[in-house]
Amino acid sequence: MKYDDINNFILNYMSNDKTGTAVMLTAPWGYGKSFYIQHTLKPFLTNMGYQCVIVSLYGLRSVQEISKQIYLDLRTIHIFDGKAKKSELQATGKIIGKAFLNSVVSKIGIDFEPLNDSYLQELYESVDLTGKLIVLEDFERSEMSMVDILGYVNNLTEHDQVRILLVANEDELIKKKTQGEKKVTYSEETLTYLRYKEKTVGDTIKLSGDQTGALADILGEYKRLSNCILVEDIISRIGKLNLRTFKYACQKADEMLGYLCEITLSDATHLEQFRECIFFGILNLAISLSRNYDQASKWTGGKYYKGEDDHHVRILRPTNQVHLLFKFCFDFILDHEIPSEETIQETYNAYCNYCLYETNQTADDKDLSVIKYYYIHLEKDVKTAISNIAQRLKNEKEIPFTEYGDLARALIRIKYSLGIDVEDCKKYIIKNLRGKSNLVDEEAMFVFDVGANNSDEHKEYMELKESIIASLNEFDETIPFGFDYASEHFRNLEVQASQRNRQEDFVSKLNIEKLKEAIKTSSSEELDDLRGVLFSAYRSGVQDGYNTYYPISDNDREALIELKEFITHYNFQLFDKVQKFQLSMLAENITEMLDFCN
Repeated sequence: MKYDDINNFILNYMSNDKTGTAVMLTAPWGYGKSFYIQHTLKPFLTNMGYQCVIVSLYGLRSVQEISKQIYLDLRTIHIFDGKAKKSELQATGKIIGKAFLNSVVSKIGIDFEPLNDSYLQELYESVDLTGKLIVLEDFERSEMSMVDILGYVNNLTEHDQVRILLVANEDELIKKKTQGEKKVTYSEETLTYLRYKEKTVGDTIKLSGDQTGALADILGEYKRLSNCILVEDIISRIGKLNLRTFKYACQKADEMLGYLCEITLSDATHLEQFRECIFFGILNLAISLSRNYDQASKWTGGKYYKGEDDHHVRILRPTNQVHLLFKFCFDFILDHEIPSEETIQETYNAYCNYCLYETNQTADDKDLSVIKYYYIHLEKDVKTAISNIAQRLKNEKEIPFTEYGDLARALIRIKYSLGIDVEDCKKYIIKNLRGKSNLVDEEAMFVFDVGANNSDEHKEYMELKESIIASLNEFDETIPFGFDYASEHFRNLEVQASQRNRQEDFVSKLNIEKLKEAIKTSSSEELDDLRGVLFSAYRSGVQDGYNTYYPISDNDREALIELKEFITHYNFQLFDKVQKFQLSMLAENITEMLDFCN
């Protein structure tokens, strides 16, 4: 039942029930039972003229302690609102204890002498429970036997017509002993519980409303998070949540965003996504720790980040956006290590490089789509896609290198799931990446790994991964930065531009003649990417609305002048107006760089 339905059900129970039984509300731990009662049910009943008394049975050892908690909830509030009589204050104080009333003892003169059981019982019975709903939470966490609790509840509901709501995770109370195809049997303890429950509890309600309201309320307590995270995104990407786990993750993510606010980043292009990654990475980590602490508490990523381990095929689905977990967030959660400004800045730079790989350039590539999401396609279509990819990989410019990591991962999955030969694809992936270590971001390529640990599948994937890395590092000095002078790879060259040592040459290391030829066949987007390469190589920041630049060496200055002369004087007669506009901006950018560094 959803929140509104439960509210109306309880309201009818309060006003019309004549069965003399209690009602039970059940849901898994952390699903939001207490949150619903405190934030929805209690205000609702108060507005309808009923009082809600909430008592946790967690750790209570006797039914007398339950009575005591009910009495205290109803009576002690008057101590602070000035409505209680002194005799009542004295009696109440004897039960509450010195510590609780330490701040008011001098004002009301309470006598703390011990009280006997008969006087306590008389005191409890003085409370009028008419028009009140007694909510007994954490039924399964009590130190008392279930029989004692249900007997106590039955006395109140059947004999005194008290309205009681029992709150529990009933899955923890009902233990299945054996289960056959058609029959389930239970332990003797469970059978006893069910017999007493049948007499005491009239209706059992399962909490099944969506968590939107609860998540929004929790998120609203953290201003930095609520400004950048939407509840709808949380529900669509994560699904149902343990609210305690969610609140813990919110607390830690909000603290981390506080550290981020203290840092000035020179490029804020990906800052919004970076904040989201911090939140969702920490949330996923918190969930993983609650499920399998030993496994989740071991770092399995790279220097700066990791993806979600591929233990479930679901993370490959195109509808599930997966966020990275940053190493500094992991260290903050597991080791309480506060990240330095340098660590956050380096991680952000690495993340910006990773984002270069998250493009839509292959979104309409049918072959790649079928291979990545093979588990929703026909077997014959998967075989056809494998064959097509093997042919296309013979030309290293056909498929962007950014796709190779996911492709390798999916190929191994297909081999072991469907038994399809993928050896040709593996061979060409290794061949095409030879010497491309300065062009390909290795960490971004392998942010996700096959998670079939201790299996032939995992072993073969790791062997393929190691072969790819070895091939990447077979660097050919005749190809600066591993750049192949294909205009569609300007965007990948930007990775190298942003990572270079600012004291070293950059443009002058490239073959300017080959670069000119690449420009001649560039689209407007690719020309814009080339401008991004130069900005990444030389721009140091923005001051008072103007770009600032790092010093440019004499060799790079000569190369930039030659490039500008070509852009300005070559006849790009086949270019449209947008391409020519991009060329003019590129020339202006080069002029600005050279003038600034004079």
